[in-house]
Amino acid sequence: MTDSESMPPGRRTLMAVFRTVQGLRRAMDREFEPMDLTGQQAGLLLRCAVGPGGLTFDGLAKGLGTDSAGVTRLADRLEGKGLLVREASPEDRRATRLVLTKAGQELVPALKRGFGRWRDRALRGVSEEEQERLVKIFERIRTNTDPESRA
Repeated sequence: MTDSESMPPGRRTLMAVFRTVQGLRRAMDREFEPMDLTGQQAGLLLRCAVGPGGLTFDGLAKGLGTDSAGVTRLADRLEGKGLLVREASPEDRRATRLVLTKAGQELVPALKRGFGRWRDRALRGVSEEEQERLVKIFERIRTNTDPESRA
């Protein structure tokens, strides 16, 4: 019997979820390493690509699983690489939005392919029915643990 098998079921379940999340993040980082990007940086660039005229920091933070300070750090690194710029929002001068540069826009097709490969690898052998069950279970766990998800 392994250590995890001797754990109480609830602890074993959450440890499996935690290890899976860690593994997904590491695999995503490996996918984008040849582009000199982390998975989170690639995600930020792709979100900026689909936002009409760029997205605000607040709009990006939730989707990336971070806060405004985390988006600021990501934006600093990506701006330093010449992949995006900050602009004042025309709707709200107090807000800053992130807009891809030409170099950032040129990366978008490769980013989409990278996320596709990562997704396909992660879900290999997992049926659509199993995926639907997982989504429902994870949504229930998130609702139980994240007060904002109930709003």
